This record gives sequence, C-alpha cells and structure tokens, in this order.
Amino acid sequence: MIRHNIRLYPNEEQINKINLSCAVSRKVYNYWLEQKVKAHTKWEKLSCFDIDKQLRNDKWEERKWIRWVSKRVRQTSLARLDDAFKRFFKKQNWFPKFKKYQHKESFDILDVKIKTNKLYIPWIWLIKYMWRIPEWKIKTCTVKRLSTWKFEMSLVIDNWFIPPCKEEFTRENVLWIDVGIKQFCVTSKWEFIDNPRRLKAKEKKLKREQRKLSK
Repeated sequence: MIRHNIRLYPNEEQINKINLSCAVSRKVYNYWLEQKVKAHTKWEKLSCFDIDKQLRNDKWEERKWIRWVSKRVRQTSLARLDDAFKRFFKKQNWFPKFKKYQHKESFDILDVKIKTNKLYIPWIWLIKYMWRIPEWKIKTCTVKRLSTWKFEMSLVIDNWFIPPCKEEFTRENVLWIDVGIKQFCVTSKWEFIDNPRRLKAKEKKLKREQRKLSK
C-alpha cells in the first residue's frame, strides 16, 4: 500500500460542495460520539449501523443537513469513528475527541473514478487535478481542505494490483536499449546514438575563460 497526494482544482460550486461535505462529516462524527458516550453510561450497545439508520429515518427539521450531501460522506464518517473506538478498546489509541471547526478539514469518500485529467467524485462530479495517478487499484480516498484554502486528495493505492496488459509483448513491438560509455545507447534495431559529451565541451570552454582571466 502506498499513499499518493494530488492537487485538486475545483470551481466555485465544487468548493461549496467540498466545504459542505466537510461540515456534514464533522457533525455526523460528533453526533455519533455524543450518542455513543450516552449509551456507554447506560451500559447499552450502539453500533454505527444503528446511528446510520437513525439518521436516515430522522425527519426532524434540525437534521435536514444530512440529506444535503452524498450518503457516502455520512457512512465513511461513521466508519472512521467506529474504527477509532475499536482502536481505543484494543489500547492502541486514546479515546476519540470531538471535532472542532478548523480551516484544515477532510472527509472520506468512495467510488472515485479517474477520467483522463479529471476525477469523478460522487455528488461533486468532475474535478481537475494535477500530476499523474498510477493505474493501480484505489483503496480509499480522502478529500482535504488545507489551511491555505487549497484542496488535495489523498489516495491509498494497492501497488500489488497489476493492471491487465493491453497487448502482448513480442520482439516486433518491444525495443531493447543498451546504455554504454563510448556510445550513449544502442537499440535492438542497431541504431547507435552518440554520447553528447557535454562535460568535455564545458571543460574546454572553462580553460579558455581561465586563460583570458590569467592575462
């Protein structure tokens, strides 16, 4: 597994959707943490599926912000807190804390697809990005809003996944290259590419300039 960060270039409408997704993810996280603490004080069990069902069936006017964003944002936020509790009970981490509003926020998302020079994110649609993404299997995606109000996506990629080859390698469609010293390289088609030897040319120029300064 490797992590790959890429810079995003959303438009104004997409920026508003990203900010709203960060806010909903934070509120869902804090809401379930509050309910989880109350359930533990009463010695009751409460899973993320119960909270998700409660949020979906909740028709209160104060909970209408749940339906403003994709359901994936809500589900991944609940899954993140569920993982935090599991780590706490295994004594691998501290007790989860409530999230505060910060300039630097993020939310997890699933079902991200790569289309040429754009990323398809559910509910946010196509976003331009910079740098090339390896053609490997994407495991998880996190959209981040940095403290400088720039946006990036952090991808966890399975580098053991090898994409299927489009065509078989044969002697006709493969070019072998042998790098040498006398010649820069020799190809399998017996093409010789000379070494530019730029260092020697620069050394000769340096000697001429040194002679001029010595006079």
